[in-house]
Amino acid sequence: MVVFGLPPRRRPYDPQARARAARRVGIAMFARWPLLAAPLWGAAVLLGGGASMIPGPARADCQRDGATVTCTGVDNDGFRNATGGLQLTVTPGATVRNAPSAGFDGYCGNAEDNLGGPTISLGNNTSVNNQGFLYGFGICGVGIDVGNAASVANSGAIFTNQALAFGIVAGNRANIVNNGSITTEGTFSHGIWVGNDSRVETGVGSSITTLDAAANGILTGDRATVINAGRIDATANSGIEVGAGSAVTNSGNITVTTGQIGAIRGTGDNISITNRGVLSAINSQVSVNPGGGVMIAGANSSFDNAGSVTGSYAGLAITASGNTTILNSG
Repeated sequence: MVVFGLPPRRRPYDPQARARAARRVGIAMFARWPLLAAPLWGAAVLLGGGASMIPGPARADCQRDGATVTCTGVDNDGFRNATGGLQLTVTPGATVRNAPSAGFDGYCGNAEDNLGGPTISLGNNTSVNNQGFLYGFGICGVGIDVGNAASVANSGAIFTNQALAFGIVAGNRANIVNNGSITTEGTFSHGIWVGNDSRVETGVGSSITTLDAAANGILTGDRATVINAGRIDATANSGIEVGAGSAVTNSGNITVTTGQIGAIRGTGDNISITNRGVLSAINSQVSVNPGGGVMIAGANSSFDNAGSVTGSYAGLAITASGNTTILNSG
C-alpha cells in the first residue's frame, strides 16, 4: 500500500474524509504538516505503527569523510543517511540519481514495491549544496529529502519523472535557496515542499516547473516566508501556496495554465502577499487567492500589487474574503 500525505487544506481538517479521498486515488495519507519533522524516507512515522528503516549510505561516488559528504562524477544509487549534522555537496558536473528499484520501506510503500526512494536523503540540521544534476527516477523518486532545521542550496538541476516525486522536500524551520532549475513531471510532485516556519527563496534566472496535476511550484506550511525572483510554471496547481501567518513576495514570473487555482494561493489567516512581478492564471480562476475564491477563506490578510495580475476564467484576477485588504497600483 502506498502511504503519502496529500497537499494540505488547513481548515476544516477532517482526517477521515481525507483518508477516504486518498484511498479513492490509491494513496493513503500518512501525515499533516507537524509530521514533516524528519527525512520522509528515513525516520518518517507510518500510520499503523512502526518506523521505516533507513538504509546505509550508498558508496559509489558520494563519499563521506566525517560530517562532510562530497558527490563527484556519476553516482547511480544516491546517498541516504539519517545522521544529523551532515553537510553534502554535489560538485559541478556531477550526476547523482537514485537506484531504480532499491526496495525501500517507507512513507511511499512497502519493501516489495521496489520503489527507488530519494536521490539525496539526510536528517535534521543538515545541509545540501547541489551544483550538479540530480535525477529522481520512478514513483517517489524525490530529488532532495531533508529533515528539520535543514538547508538546501540548488544552483544546479533537479529532475523527477513520476508521481510523488518532489524536487526538494524538507521539514520544519527549513531554509531553501534555488538559483538553478527544478522540474517535476508527476502527479503530486511539488517543486519545493517545506513545513512550518520555513523560508524559501528563488533567485533571478531560476526556474521551477511542475508538469502534472496537483503539483505546486512551492508549497509551505504555516508562518513561512517565500521570496520569488525567478520563474515558476505550474501546469495544474498553484505556483506558490502558503499557510497561515505566511508572507510571499514576488518579483518574478508565476504562471498557472489549467484548473481553478491561483498563481499564488494563501490558505489561512494573516497572510501577506506582495507582487512586483507578473502573475498569470491561464484558463484558471484566479491569479492571486489570499485565502478566498474557490479555496478556503482566511481572515486579516493583505495583498499589495504594483505588478501585473491576469486571470482568464470568468474575468477574475483577484479573489479574497475574510477581511482582506487589497492595494492595487499595478
